[in-house]
Amino acid sequence: MLEDPQVEPGMRVLEIGTGTGYSTVVLATRRGDELVTSIEYDSDVATKARAVLWQQGINPTLVTGDGFLGHAESTPYDRIVATCGITVLSAWIAQTRPGGLILAAIGGWLPGSELARLTVHKDGIASSPLLGGQVRFMVARPQAPPPLGRRLDLPTGTERQTNIGAEIPDDWTARFIAQFAPSPAPRASSSLPAPPRTRRLARRRLAKPLQPHDRDG
Repeated sequence: MLEDPQVEPGMRVLEIGTGTGYSTVVLATRRGDELVTSIEYDSDVATKARAVLWQQGINPTLVTGDGFLGHAESTPYDRIVATCGITVLSAWIAQTRPGGLILAAIGGWLPGSELARLTVHKDGIASSPLLGGQVRFMVARPQAPPPLGRRLDLPTGTERQTNIGAEIPDDWTARFIAQFAPSPAPRASSSLPAPPRTRRLARRRLAKPLQPHDRDG
């Protein structure tokens, strides 16, 4: 994670997610306290990290708050490194100088994300190929899914057949792509038995691909 952002001497760095403070120590030791800002959302975690850094004689700028919003007071940044999964990063792009890099795990509420090293352009757009590796971090808390609440086995609704198998959500790449198509939604399953018709379709699906014209007989 600390090699991919290509942090060079003299660069100003914003770290999203202080955590234990390990990465913060490495960055501040190699690049200097005055060039490193780190944000932690959890106040208890931030307090512990602050104590650890103080014991090591390291004093970067530590902020307790919503890392999703960045930290405008120290902008512009040459590099932003995020140790959490995110879906939207417009504030970070605005706080990064043109030509700067943002390293973050891009993903949604499904358990599938990929590491991206985004280059920020003069027009305010950031672009990048994915670095790959099926990297997964905890989703940034402001973007975390809400509690599911009521159970998903609703008694009413219209049944529709599909030629997409039930095993598709088990594929990492499929999850990564699918989560950007619909509105954000978590993946959930139920321990309740499926209706008889669903069980018959599932058995058929194991035997052969279900075609759009198939009918339950």
